[in-house]
Amino acid sequence: MKRAYENFNPACLLALIAVLAFAPPVFADSGEGSPIATDEESLFGEAAGDEEGAADARDTGFEDDLFGEASDVNTPFIQEGRSTSGIGSTLLVSEGVELGGEYSFTASSGWQWDEPTALLRDLADPDVEPKDVDLGATGSAAVDLNATLFFDARPSEDFRVFGKTTVTHPFDDNGGIRSFDEVFHIDELFSDFAWNDTLFFRGGKHTINWGVGYFFSPADLINVTEIDPEDPEADREGPVSLKIQFPFGAHNAYLYGIANRVDAPEEFGIAGKVELVFGGMEFGVGGLYQKDTAPSAMLTVSAPLYDVDVFAEAVFRYGSDRTFVTALDAPSTGYELVMYDDGLFFNATVGFSFLYTFDEVASSVHVAGQYLFNGEGYDDPSIIKDYLGYIIAAKLFDPNIVSGLSPSDMMNAGKHYTAFSGGWNSVFGSDFSTQMLWMHNYSDASGWISPSLSVALVDGLTISLKTPYRYGEKGGEYSPGGESLSIQLSANLGSGRY
Repeated sequence: MKRAYENFNPACLLALIAVLAFAPPVFADSGEGSPIATDEESLFGEAAGDEEGAADARDTGFEDDLFGEASDVNTPFIQEGRSTSGIGSTLLVSEGVELGGEYSFTASSGWQWDEPTALLRDLADPDVEPKDVDLGATGSAAVDLNATLFFDARPSEDFRVFGKTTVTHPFDDNGGIRSFDEVFHIDELFSDFAWNDTLFFRGGKHTINWGVGYFFSPADLINVTEIDPEDPEADREGPVSLKIQFPFGAHNAYLYGIANRVDAPEEFGIAGKVELVFGGMEFGVGGLYQKDTAPSAMLTVSAPLYDVDVFAEAVFRYGSDRTFVTALDAPSTGYELVMYDDGLFFNATVGFSFLYTFDEVASSVHVAGQYLFNGEGYDDPSIIKDYLGYIIAAKLFDPNIVSGLSPSDMMNAGKHYTAFSGGWNSVFGSDFSTQMLWMHNYSDASGWISPSLSVALVDGLTISLKTPYRYGEKGGEYSPGGESLSIQLSANLGSGRY
């Protein structure tokens, strides 16, 4: 084991402290409730599907929530960061069981050109005959067919049962039948209950959204899956746990018992979080302890800065859950795998989101950006590529040798990232919409940019054109195959909610 104090970057901590210290005087006071609730609902849609309440910026995406306001499918007894007045009325009582979901059917085709810069250079070279230039592209096609189903039973004001599952196609894979877990995925299955209008419980499998980030959220310590920056609106999988919520004034305290895949009593995890609301700002402080997991503490802040919602997160880990690759010093050659069970690792992120709505027409422009410092990353992530090449060569002499790295050890391998998205929905009130996403890893200089244009031809039929461009050296995080340019054409057929 090795110590990891060198991974702690004081400059990044000082920068984050400066943001938190000097931000309050300029933050607008949104009044009672969540500091971003007023702007957030107009910006991202009603927070119907947010387990931890409307205050979490990551779950308030630019689109409406999965089931919309009417279904109220995943609202806790009390939304985090909101006033606790009228607690009894926050749970609706229904005589029957509400059923609903979402259906999605998309057919797509794509073509990819590798090394497009070299291709354009050859086409522009007067010494190269056009017939000698290979304009061929790699073609692909896919059909995405799935449905989300939910039930919501609320027989009384202090008891509720909720479940949600996703059914995906194909039901067989290359002639072989897919397993039940592959076809039917249990997204959530939990009950809500309360004691004396004082303590509020949620037990079962449910998403826990601690972070406030949109593309990246290092403060989200508990969920089974992380945010996919290329699809930040996608639902994440939460653990099996018991949440105990204690509201006090406009604030909330939470205690979690985590029981995801435990086989022995010592494998249960415990986590706690406190959310404090002061005027237009909301602070979150929490921590996680579980066997075989690095103990972690997190801080979050979110607030409106005039018309812009801003957010920041900081995470401190004692040790790391990752396996790291290090190069052996001369005279030895080769690599060594290292795990850190002590030492301090620091991750932090800061970002913003903004929306402008045109009053005259049903049209809006939205923008979001975020920076991530990953203290568990490499200054030069190419060491992973070099190590894997070393393992491939070693297999010639020892076929049983393995890399010793898991996929999570190779993800987010850099230290500095930025992400930016912007879009114009219903351009000037028309049926056209445009979107652009850009991501960049500064450690290996790889990136991904994807502009897109879509048009709603008729109700239930939307055509989209996307041109993703990946840049960077081969083996980079966002350019595993090197530079490439794609054209993707897709049709969304009859999708919708029910």
